[in-house]
Amino acid sequence: MKELNKIEIPASVAQDFNFANSVWKNGKLMIQRGTVRDVYFIGHETKTVTEVQEGSEEPITRQAVFAFPIEVKKPVTYGDVVNAAERQAYAIFSDEAAISFTASLSRKYRENNQDAEVLDHDQFIAYVKQELAPIFK
Repeated sequence: MKELNKIEIPASVAQDFNFANSVWKNGKLMIQRGTVRDVYFIGHETKTVTEVQEGSEEPITRQAVFAFPIEVKKPVTYGDVVNAAERQAYAIFSDEAAISFTASLSRKYRENNQDAEVLDHDQFIAYVKQELAPIFK
């Protein structure tokens, strides 16, 4: 599946400095509400992080939560979030790039519906929908 650029997010409400604008479900930060845009988080995973604090030589190990951020302009629909996830993951930053990407995938599908890139994309979209399902219930 497509490699996702995940970012570190608060692991609990206690760590969330913007909790008044956050939506938490089942102990996970799912949405960070903004004035013009919302950020949805999917694919949560806990990793062990080792870092050295400034002024210290001793490494510190801690648990951190990482998730894939999907930034969406309001008002938000389920389809908007799926589309934004695709654009974010594939670095599609313009409508022209989106058209080109879609045309390329369509051509590859017509030529060989078992093409690795086509299957990878289908798997990614299925994953995004699965991850968004609890948010849009």
